[in-house]
Amino acid sequence: MSDSTRPDRLSLTVTDPPTPEEEHRARLAVAHHAENAAECRELLQMLGLIDPGFRWETTSTRGGTESRRKILTGGQR
Repeated sequence: MSDSTRPDRLSLTVTDPPTPEEEHRARLAVAHHAENAAECRELLQMLGLIDPGFRWETTSTRGGTESRRKILTGGQR
């Protein structure tokens, strides 16, 4: 049985290049199925759905709070 006739498979039309809406829907699908934030970020980067030119760094303070900052990579300024 082909995927197009299986009721548990969705038929998606994807343009080349994908539209912003298609990219957004893909990000949501990945986020829905990821086990945690780190896995979600890794999968999105592997699929090219987020900018690989930066990464987030989380730091903890003495007071127990956490802060995040964007770290540029790849020689960007």
